[in-house]
Amino acid sequence: MEIILNRFNSRLGDIDESSASKALARPINWRIPNNYAAARAAQNTGIPLAMGDSPIARILVQMAKVTCGKPLSTEKKVGRGFSLFRSRALPAPVET
Repeated sequence: MEIILNRFNSRLGDIDESSASKALARPINWRIPNNYAAARAAQNTGIPLAMGDSPIARILVQMAKVTCGKPLSTEKKVGRGFSLFRSRALPAPVET
């Protein structure tokens, strides 16, 4: 079991993270940031949050990678020269 703080904002929360962790007697594993604009845009357009580029999407991707047993960050290979056929790597997720 993992504990997830949804709509987490350390500056505006009524209950701080350490108090929540003590009350639950378990560490907090994930913090999904409060990003109203990204959530509202996903709702209005029908595009899932995980498909966008927002702090919420980056955390969701990280959670999915950990669940699948994949590493959180991938090392970029330094290529030499220009190639029309080389795929572009996606940006690495930001760890919080």
